Amino acid sequence: MMRWFTLGVVIFGSVGILLFIVGPATGPGQDVMYLMGGSFVLVAFLMILGNRYEENFKNTAIEGEAIILGIKQTEVYVNNQPLVKFKLKVMLPGQEPYEVECKKVVNQSDVCSIVESAKVQVLVDPRNKKEIEIV
Repeated sequence: MMRWFTLGVVIFGSVGILLFIVGPATGPGQDVMYLMGGSFVLVAFLMILGNRYEENFKNTAIEGEAIILGIKQTEVYVNNQPLVKFKLKVMLPGQEPYEVECKKVVNQSDVCSIVESAKVQVLVDPRNKKEIEIV
């Protein structure tokens, strides 16, 4: 996964810088080249930020358990897999249980096997207890 991420950042960043360099040579259309170059550099920068956030979350997250209180399949699909909205009762070691809602893309074949009152493992952001990830 990291290989594709690095390749994507290099490609988007390089194309963006190249468009900035080539922009003045294009004559009247240079504004478009600057805009495109800036967009490519911005995408590369956002990819880096997103990756750092994900790594930081996984390194600092608190492991816990949650009970599924409610399940609702949304009308959104990601790569033909449904986005499911969960209502959870989260239990962390040494803390009071609390309720939270989150969304997760679930394999189509697994949707029917997810039942209310089932226990799932979760990762919780220690700075914002509503930011959770079902493992």
